[in-house]
Amino acid sequence: MTKEDIQNLPVKELSAGDCALFLWVTFPCYQEGLELIEKWGFTYKTCAFSWVKRNRNSDSFFMGCGYWTRANTEICLLATKGKPHRCI
Repeated sequence: MTKEDIQNLPVKELSAGDCALFLWVTFPCYQEGLELIEKWGFTYKTCAFSWVKRNRNSDSFFMGCGYWTRANTEICLLATKGKPHRCI
């Protein structure tokens, strides 16, 4: 899907008035993730989770090739719409 196709998904209309959105993004697409959150009618709050990848072939962490660093993690952004209640 193109960036525009994803932005035009009817998430804003289909989501409840008070809800949370968890959106996985890679760091190279971080800005697009923030734009998507806004287009879908949500407000960015924080990083919900950070996934540290393990190496499939050995007992070590995965090291990516990267353009600038050998990045390993991917993040899940947390955004809200309305006033959702936290479940404890």
